[in-house]
Amino acid sequence: MGRRVRNPHVPFGNGLRTVQKRCMNEDAAAYLREWFDRMAPNYDRLERLLSGFRPVVVEMAAPPQGARVLDAATGTGNQALAFARQGCKVTGIDLSEEMIKVARGKDSHGMTVFLVADASAMPFPDDSFDISVISFALHDMPGSMRAKVLEEMVRVTIPGGIIIIVDYEIPRGFMHKLFIRLMLACGENVYVPAYFRYDLEAALAGLGLCIEEKCPVLRGVGRIIKCRR
Repeated sequence: MGRRVRNPHVPFGNGLRTVQKRCMNEDAAAYLREWFDRMAPNYDRLERLLSGFRPVVVEMAAPPQGARVLDAATGTGNQALAFARQGCKVTGIDLSEEMIKVARGKDSHGMTVFLVADASAMPFPDDSFDISVISFALHDMPGSMRAKVLEEMVRVTIPGGIIIIVDYEIPRGFMHKLFIRLMLACGENVYVPAYFRYDLEAALAGLGLCIEEKCPVLRGVGRIIKCRR
């Protein structure tokens, strides 16, 4: 009887493991692009677990009609579309062309502009957006890229504008740590452990941002941080 081979296009399969083994010897952007290109066809299976916080992000941002919103690392576009349904002018960007294809496929009414672009070197002028958001993406990046992405979010957001970050909380309780270990075992990439040694709030303060509100999500495994530029 032959050995069963898992489909490399299924999340957490052998294809992703292969990418993971190569990543430290390659450009981070190229690694992440390939990682999420492989994830794209099945990414929304995971999104079902995360989707509950999307309306909370919109509520915390409190966008006026016509607000210009950036969704950085948009993935399959769920957060971007949540803002678009509230009458915002939304741009979603992602490194992964395959993720952007999925996002565009959901946007049958053309409510949102979806672009393949690097959030660490955005193709937008200064002060282009009233609100900038990034959800569950910073933990996937090496430290240098994470810093550049935050700097770019500040640059493209207007003075007085809103910047919202959603990501994992630092593990504390036993069940919390168990959940994080499960996520790593299921295929989160190699940059995740370093993220849990990262002081996000200090980084935001260092960029001159004022934290106005924090909200736990996913039973405390994640958190939303709302900042004012």
